[in-house]
Formats: sequence, structure tokens, C-alpha cells
Amino acid sequence: MYYTLKPTIPDFECTDGPFAGRKFASGYRYAQVPPEEEAKFEAIPEEPDAAPGPAAPSRLSPAAQPLDQAPGDEAGAPTTSPEEES
Repeated sequence: MYYTLKPTIPDFECTDGPFAGRKFASGYRYAQVPPEEEAKFEAIPEEPDAAPGPAAPSRLSPAAQPLDQAPGDEAGAPTTSPEEES
């Protein structure tokens, strides 16, 4: 199951715990969310298997990708949010 930030919640960054330093923004899907911030998210039910054919592009956060190493994460720790562009 994936989670998305509720429309009324502004983007935020966790400051402590296992999610410290991770940013959460609207418009992204997350595989994991901080338990203490779970009320800010809504669950997205998994989509049923689609009919064969080309898949529609999807806007996925690094959290929805394999958690080996997200782009921009040199230490190799899993990332669950998009990086801010400089």
C-alpha cells in the first residue's frame, strides 16, 4: 500500500527519528511514512492488475522505488521523499 500527503497538509521535513531529514511533498506516493505523522497522509489502495499494454507514466517518489539507494543518497540509506532542487 502507498500513501500520499493529504491535500490540506503543507509539504514538510521530519526533524527526528528514523525519518529525520526526509521531505514529504504533495503529489508523490510513499511506501513508508513516519508513524507519528501518519494522520497527515491518506492510504492509496493498490491498483488492480492492468490490462496488457503500455503503462501510463506515474509520478513516484524514491520511496516507491526499490529502497537500495535513491538518487542523491550517497550513504545508501533508503529515501522516502523527493530531494529539493537547488
